Amino acid sequence: MSPRASTPKLPATAAGRQLRRRLAVVAGVCLVAPLLGFLGLFAARQLDAQRSLSRVQAADAAEARAARSLPAAAGALSAALAERLDDPQGVWLQVDGQGELVAPRLPAPGAGPLPSPELAQALAAGDELEFVLLDGPAALLHYRALLERARPEDRAPILLELLGSYARADDWPAVEAVAQELLAGHARGAWRLGREGYLHAHLARIDAAQALGSTLDLEPALRELELTAAWEGRGFQGAGFFRERLRAAGARLTPGWTRLAEAVAAASRPLVPRDQTLRWVPGLDAWFAAQERDGGRRIGLFEPQTLLRQALALPGARAAIRDPLGRPVWTTPHPLEGEPERVLVWREPPLRGFSLELSSADEAGLERAYAQQRRALFALVALAGAVLVLATWVLLRQAGKAVDLARARTDFVAGVTHDLKTPLALIRLYGETLELHPEQDLERRKTFAGVVVREADRLHDLVENVLQLTRGEVAAPRLDATDLGATVAAAVDESGSAPAAVRGSCRSSTDCPRDPRPERGA
Repeated sequence: MSPRASTPKLPATAAGRQLRRRLAVVAGVCLVAPLLGFLGLFAARQLDAQRSLSRVQAADAAEARAARSLPAAAGALSAALAERLDDPQGVWLQVDGQGELVAPRLPAPGAGPLPSPELAQALAAGDELEFVLLDGPAALLHYRALLERARPEDRAPILLELLGSYARADDWPAVEAVAQELLAGHARGAWRLGREGYLHAHLARIDAAQALGSTLDLEPALRELELTAAWEGRGFQGAGFFRERLRAAGARLTPGWTRLAEAVAAASRPLVPRDQTLRWVPGLDAWFAAQERDGGRRIGLFEPQTLLRQALALPGARAAIRDPLGRPVWTTPHPLEGEPERVLVWREPPLRGFSLELSSADEAGLERAYAQQRRALFALVALAGAVLVLATWVLLRQAGKAVDLARARTDFVAGVTHDLKTPLALIRLYGETLELHPEQDLERRKTFAGVVVREADRLHDLVENVLQLTRGEVAAPRLDATDLGATVAAAVDESGSAPAAVRGSCRSSTDCPRDPRPERGA
């Protein structure tokens, strides 16, 4: 029999309660998912905070190591500077008390001694004799006689005139001798040559050396020229011609003196103030170091990279040193990556104004550990999300099965309710027959009573099935090893033996069985 179309729903049963529990679990899962995402985000933020804390701790450790090593490094740097200052082979300048460059430098222009009036008159007469009579030997005799009678302070002008006369006479050995005399007297302070006379003596020596085929050490002259030009700047006149003559004669500056000339040009005056022994030259990334010596100051140029490399040792840290203008002058073998964790600024010499930047020694290891932790966190969150999705799918699948089972049970109960009418009708039929016709023979009454008992058992089984469904149990059919043919025969016999009074009230032959009694008049 098919259930009716309008089947009433079951009240709260065990299946309904199970379905509600599963739906509640699904709702809980949907609430747990945002909570899981929030916990993952919170854990990521905690990892970031732990990363920052680790970097700060590593920077603290690096700063502690630097604090222990910096005093020793500063002492070693001071010792290295002192050793350089005591080196007689170093590249040095000499300055006076005001920081003005003294040597190596060309004499000031026009600083030579003026001749006495008598010497000036005699020189004028010699010039007239030389240029008018064009008698070179006579002019040489004249200047030699003047030199014998002249006072020591008048000897320099006479030697300069004599040098020109020897040069015009192509007496190159005499030119060399007079030029050396002029320069030696100027060096020992016997007289002072002006810049023009000093350059003239050097040029005369160059010409004599070229004529005689000899060699000269011209670097000191070129050194004086370059440093004077660097110190005086645009105020220096005549440097180009003299520089070309010296370079054409083979004069070259060593790299140390070239760099020192550049430092002099880049420095502002005075070179080193009185209250300092070190001065930073920004244009060259170098120091001027000063030392009191011989009544003045010796000034040397030192590049900090070399000294710092020798003096500084910062194990367990990535470090860099910047000059007062922020330019790097020294780094560890492994340079810094990104922003430093610590910046220390020196307040005392020899590195006043310099800054030390520190980072962790194992910054790459910290980053690797941080990345590994983040990967583990993301894997854990992904795994939890996958488990959550799988659990939701399983619960929804089970909930669907529970819905289908509840619907099947409802339909089954509706069908069973409809099927209850048949045994009830038979029980009523045979009961009324026995009540209305007590004259039936014993055999027929026993048959009717057996039908009543059998239908009552059938009704009992149907009721038990319904009770099992209401308890939420699985209604498994009970299959007994019986003869199917005998069962079918009994059912046919049962339906064919229905009383006529009841059979006439049935809607169809399948609703109630035939009367088992023979019809009257048959």
